[in-house]
Amino acid sequence: MDLQQQFESPCIRQCTLDGDDICVGCFRHIDEICGWSDMDVATKKKVLRHCEERRKLAPIWKYEQLASKN
Repeated sequence: MDLQQQFESPCIRQCTLDGDDICVGCFRHIDEICGWSDMDVATKKKVLRHCEERRKLAPIWKYEQLASKN
């Protein structure tokens, strides 16, 4: 197995973009989704770290969006 295969797409087939163009399934930005197949391993690792950061913040985003509507 080569290194590229070790970093398969984190897509979980829940593709819906929020208002910031972040997928609510895998937490990648639309540009990261579109460019994934052309990224090198280091860049994919960086994207995955960003996804994890976004995932941890997701409940805060949703709360802030709900609070601003009330």
